[in-house]
Amino acid sequence: MLLLQNELLSYKARFGNCHVPTKYKENTALGRWVSTQRAEYKKYQEGQEKTSMNEDKIRRLEEIGFAWFMAL
Repeated sequence: MLLLQNELLSYKARFGNCHVPTKYKENTALGRWVSTQRAEYKKYQEGQEKTSMNEDKIRRLEEIGFAWFMAL
């Protein structure tokens, strides 16, 4: 996770936000990772037991400005 968090920080430095599209052509792994984080966050919010998301991950991602939802 740390490597992709660093890539997210690089994205933020370049674009000024963490609104990585799911199908980010310049870094498909980052796009997939961001999509997974959003899906796991949704599971966590819904109270599902099988999720890799937790309060610590949410806090760390929010500290860097992670976008949980993408505006269409």
